[in-house]
Amino acid sequence: MVVRKSKRISAPATKAPAPSKKTPKTNGKRKRTASAAAKASAKTSSVPAVVPAKKKRKRTASTAATASAKTSPVPVVAPTKKKRKGTASAAAIVSSKTSPVPVVSPAKKKNKSGSHPVDPDIGKLTAKSVSSLSIVQSKDGLWYDATLNQCNITGSNNNNKYYRIQMMQDNNGVGSYYVWFKWGRVGEPATGNQLNGPFLTEDQAVKPYAQKYKAKTGNTYDAEVFVPQKNKYTLIQIDNDVEVDPDKCDSPQSNKKIEYLPSELDTKTKDLMEVLFSEETRNQALASFNLDLKKLPLGVPSEEQIQKGVSALNKIEDKLQGGKESDSYAELASKFYTAIPHSFGRSRPPLIQNKEELQNRYDMCNILLDMHSTNETIRKIKKRKTVTEKVPNPADSHYKSLNANLSILDRKSNEYKKIKIYFDKTKSNYSNAKLHDVWCVDRQCEVERFQKYDTLDNRRLLWHGTNIAVAAPILTSGLRIMPHSSGRVGSGIYLASMQEKSAQYTCYYGSKYGCMFLAEAALGKMHTVTSDGHHASSLKKAPKGYDSVRAVGTNEPTNWKTMNIDNRKVQLPQGGSKPSNVSSSFGHDEFLAYEEAQVRLRYVITVTFN
Repeated sequence: MVVRKSKRISAPATKAPAPSKKTPKTNGKRKRTASAAAKASAKTSSVPAVVPAKKKRKRTASTAATASAKTSPVPVVAPTKKKRKGTASAAAIVSSKTSPVPVVSPAKKKNKSGSHPVDPDIGKLTAKSVSSLSIVQSKDGLWYDATLNQCNITGSNNNNKYYRIQMMQDNNGVGSYYVWFKWGRVGEPATGNQLNGPFLTEDQAVKPYAQKYKAKTGNTYDAEVFVPQKNKYTLIQIDNDVEVDPDKCDSPQSNKKIEYLPSELDTKTKDLMEVLFSEETRNQALASFNLDLKKLPLGVPSEEQIQKGVSALNKIEDKLQGGKESDSYAELASKFYTAIPHSFGRSRPPLIQNKEELQNRYDMCNILLDMHSTNETIRKIKKRKTVTEKVPNPADSHYKSLNANLSILDRKSNEYKKIKIYFDKTKSNYSNAKLHDVWCVDRQCEVERFQKYDTLDNRRLLWHGTNIAVAAPILTSGLRIMPHSSGRVGSGIYLASMQEKSAQYTCYYGSKYGCMFLAEAALGKMHTVTSDGHHASSLKKAPKGYDSVRAVGTNEPTNWKTMNIDNRKVQLPQGGSKPSNVSSSFGHDEFLAYEEAQVRLRYVITVTFN
């Protein structure tokens, strides 16, 4: 796999004005223009100087939203960027070769604010009421709340266990302190627990807390730096503000009457927002990786904690590539599952010892990090409840957070009909996939960035499949080249001319529909490959003298036609597939762009597969 080392790759912070929330409804065509807001937001882009914007084309109307993130023709997914306020999301993970030890203990961070909830099992397993207890924070800002984990699958071991330590104060009694211990196997109900107390003072309660912490981790509870010890538990950083199950969250404002303002979105766009920002969809996606957030007793790993898991994956990647990594695959997998707890029941956690398994774990980290970005939006929406009784409709707030203008196409329009023909003609002969609605995408910042390649011809409208769980962040940031992404044709953005190919990477779990994208790619002069091997998989850019790469498939679409997009002629197939008569290890044509600015999202589509 292709790896960028030593630093987090982040999109430039852009303070783009929010798109209009109104979704004007028309019965015909709409005018799609590059808004002043979109142009202004592009000024902070890291892309080289741009050319003046072209006139926009006409289309049909109504506004909406959706998004996507997994690469299409080849499983090319990698860790996503850390989401920062004001930056594009869906990005890249640190690719550090350094060990995850030592690290600054989160308990020592001087943080007078934040959320440290009492373990809900206290109310189930003891006579104490959770609502009457609160986690103690020392005068130095240290929270007495430790989440520990240990996975060891070396030799014949099958350890995958956790330990929870908390110090609490009874809010109803002066000087009443308690220390709580809970332990068990990850993903299963606690096998043991102990509530110690009451203690009259914090100093008295610290003693059993400190003793247990030292015994389980080999570290002192107040150490500035936590150093993992062999055969001991490791401290896990948890993001306590990520809501996993709304039914289990107690809010001091929960009894306040909240009135949502009517949505300004059209019905279909509102529905799309609710699907893309569904917590249930996200949880089902993670459950497919044996990471069931509702079952994990530890909570949601913080972004920093996820990076530690990625550090372990980096070492596995180095070992797969014949590097000097001395730890065994079992030791490395143990470190990964310790950093990011997984629920495997009583089964032994599996080794990660080939590229496919490694990429699957990178995919999971993508979803986790994108989840943090999406959750920040949800937090802001819920926070407004404490300010006023009348708040914007959640769907409208989600839509605004995308920083993209979306307009739903009239199903009777020629534009929609061409896309439907493209969909139906290039899907598998055995597929019953159905196209539902199509939205035009106008991402802020992408208009002027794309102008860097104004002089390139050979523009094609190509498919990109996606995982619904990371759809919204991709709409915000566009299709990206992830640091760890790599496939049969190297590290680039993968697109396909056959819906059949991209459909392989389109999944939507229990949601009502999935999402696919159509992107315009400025391909210019294409280098062709017909076989697998290092010559293809090592590519990080198009060979000298070329602008892109085409992996020629044994099947290709027919009847290429042109459609006008922003006064440019863009090609798309309108016929079925035929043999290419080329001897190739690729089944379908795949198109690779190695510069993100060469690709612009044009449409997002809702689909179902029965």
